[in-house]
Amino acid sequence: MPGFYINNYEAHDFGAFKFLLSDDDKTQRVEGRFWQIQYIAKEGAKVPSPLEVSRNYRNAFTAKGGKQRYTTSESEH
Repeated sequence: MPGFYINNYEAHDFGAFKFLLSDDDKTQRVEGRFWQIQYIAKEGAKVPSPLEVSRNYRNAFTAKGGKQRYTTSESEH
C-alpha cells in the first residue's frame, strides 16, 4: 500500500477461519491458505478511512469472482 510499510506478516499453507454471516452471530468455518498482513502508515501519509479500506478489499475480491456474504454495520462507517 502506498504510504505504508508492512509491520507484521503471517502466512500458512493451511489454516481455518470463522466468518461472521449474520447479526445473530451465525458463522461459517472456512479452511485453506491463510495470510495476515499488518500495515503501518509512514509519517505524513494519508490514512484511509475504515470504509475506504473495506470498499477497496470488496472491490478486489469481487474482481476475482468473490461474493460478499455479510457486512457488519461497523464496516460501513
